[in-house]
Amino acid sequence: MAGLEPPPKRARLAPPTSASAEGMPGTVRTMELVARLPGGDGALAGAVAGSPLSLGFASGVAAGCAPPGAATPTVFVVDRGRKRVIKLDESAAVSDGDGDGDAPGDGASPRPVTASEAWRSAEVVLPQMVALAAVGPGAASSRLVVTDSRRCRVVEVCGASGRVLRVLAGCGMSGGRDGRADRATFAGPWGVAAHPATGDVYVSEYFGCKIRVIRRGDVTTLAGSGPRGGRADGVGPAASFAGPRGVCLDAARNCLYVADSGNHCVRRLDLASGAVTTVAGDGTRGYADGDAGGARFDEPTAVALDADGALYVADQENRRVRCLRGRTVSTLAGGGAGDSADGVGAAASFSAPNSLHLCPEIRRLYVGDKQCVRVVTLPDLAAAPDAASRRAANLAAAPRNGDAGDGLPPCPPDADPTACVWCGPRAPAGEGAD
Repeated sequence: MAGLEPPPKRARLAPPTSASAEGMPGTVRTMELVARLPGGDGALAGAVAGSPLSLGFASGVAAGCAPPGAATPTVFVVDRGRKRVIKLDESAAVSDGDGDGDAPGDGASPRPVTASEAWRSAEVVLPQMVALAAVGPGAASSRLVVTDSRRCRVVEVCGASGRVLRVLAGCGMSGGRDGRADRATFAGPWGVAAHPATGDVYVSEYFGCKIRVIRRGDVTTLAGSGPRGGRADGVGPAASFAGPRGVCLDAARNCLYVADSGNHCVRRLDLASGAVTTVAGDGTRGYADGDAGGARFDEPTAVALDADGALYVADQENRRVRCLRGRTVSTLAGGGAGDSADGVGAAASFSAPNSLHLCPEIRRLYVGDKQCVRVVTLPDLAAAPDAASRRAANLAAAPRNGDAGDGLPPCPPDADPTACVWCGPRAPAGEGAD
């Protein structure tokens, strides 16, 4: 129209601090991947700078700290289908032809994300999932832990070069032997989580149906009864899993959450006692939101914990991303259709969501979705009251574990209920859980 001036050039923005910076909660967008430079080691062989980059199967995703001056983190993707690890640089400028080198997250159309490097290694035959062992400002100071389900090993990888720094555990043979890390055996190591302070690495075994820990050069079984599997809560070997996949630590690093895919539920492992409890899912394949004990999943494959205690679940065969908040399960995104359409909530669709990484500061949930990587906008974090106020409100609002015959192990009398996904956070009396 006459009289209107052309829009100003788009400028780089600071990191988003709320969900509104990238749309409504539950907004799903697909990262458009392009190759920045061909890889010298052949992992990006044939790629032309700026050309679209396809994935074979995005089985693992992890995001590090944003580089200095950047609004978005470096994202590492395990491409199991092409047996490589890809480093994505979303903060890099990608020109759209107007010469201004716009940054992603500028409020306009999503910018292409550059795949700056991709690595293959003869030491890793079938990479499965990835976790950050050490996080710094950018990929150069990041160290990754990658599970190799074919060689039955767990390796540490340099986030800058992709070089395998060392084999953390596994002698290359399948089995369930504990002991010295170089002699230990694994049966399908799959999910992985790393404790940034102690260096402990937690591993789920898909075929071995156990949860193991690599600690100071030794491997120990924390829970699980072995490859026959099962679905039993209990302590240590009295508990059983069926094809456990993705795992994540809670904020205090006291508990490990497990996507128990074969049992269609989410479990929690207390790292001090070895006690395993079911926190969501009735063990029946299906799709149902509502009370955590009666909710239904269909092969949950990954879990990610938010700063407010909400636990997000990649529900692979239901093709949805679910959320456990308090005792209630809801669907954040996905309508169940088997494609990769962007949209909000149920209007979006996933092909096979199978890996998650949550960045609470920028309210993003990265989802490995078969042949692409998706970004889901999370709800804003509510202003949190101080710990004493939370404790008093939670104790007054609802019964605790073990009350009213709920079948749950009782919470210790002096435990802070806000630290437990079952006990808190509670909604004020008369309000819903959400």
